[in-house]
Amino acid sequence: MHDYCKDIIYGRCRKAGKSEVCLSGISVGADLSNTINARLAATG
Repeated sequence: MHDYCKDIIYGRCRKAGKSEVCLSGISVGADLSNTINARLAATG
């Protein structure tokens, strides 16, 4: 399974200065809608 967390979500987390802790590919502290959209875009 591709590691979205480290690939896309992690990068967004760092840029936003949010938490870098990830759960199941979703970054804790990041904007949830943006996180989901990023995952959908990555999978699509």
